[in-house]
Amino acid sequence: MFEVTPASPAHIHKHHLSKEREEDGAYVARDHNHITDGEHHKEFDHEAIIGSMKEAEEFDHLSPILLSKRLRILLTKMDLNKNEQIDRNELHAWILRSFSMLSEEESAERFEDADENEDGKVTWEEYKADSFGDENGLHSAEDGDDEVVKHDKVLFKAADVNKDGVLDKREFIYFTHPEEHPEMFAHILQNTLEDKDKDNNGVIDFQEFLGDRGKLPDV
Repeated sequence: MFEVTPASPAHIHKHHLSKEREEDGAYVARDHNHITDGEHHKEFDHEAIIGSMKEAEEFDHLSPILLSKRLRILLTKMDLNKNEQIDRNELHAWILRSFSMLSEEESAERFEDADENEDGKVTWEEYKADSFGDENGLHSAEDGDDEVVKHDKVLFKAADVNKDGVLDKREFIYFTHPEEHPEMFAHILQNTLEDKDKDNNGVIDFQEFLGDRGKLPDV
């Protein structure tokens, strides 16, 4: 019978992050809805273990017998040392693997939406039209998203590994989940610096770091 046991020593890191755009253009962690209004969302746990939103939904509709069989198969895969116990390190490794699979699944769905002509590649204009504008790829300055568009274009170009001006499915993952790929870190940091460095002096002071959080409330 499988048990979940602590490992010694345990090295548990923060949740793996995945970018999801909010309405204001900000990016949040994959687990931003894990706890909402004090309630625990079990869907997050299912996805973190199974590694697929689609399969997690399928699990929810299985009969108890089939669910038990599927879970035992899953636990067998997680049990790397085959001792019929899942220790903390094995669980950690599995969840990181699951998050990577979730990122690929999410990116594939966004790729299909953006690939308007279904040629297996996404151009900047296709992405911009899908994310910001109309069917002609037009973007209105009144939307207030100019900085977001500019930063996305930086990441788009950086993700274009072969420099052919378009992104294939693998490159699109670099673009949609740059925080998971070290070669994209410099571009993320540059975008962050430009966002925070309000006086354009090349450094971020404490007040700039705090942003709106550091503003005193109106009396």
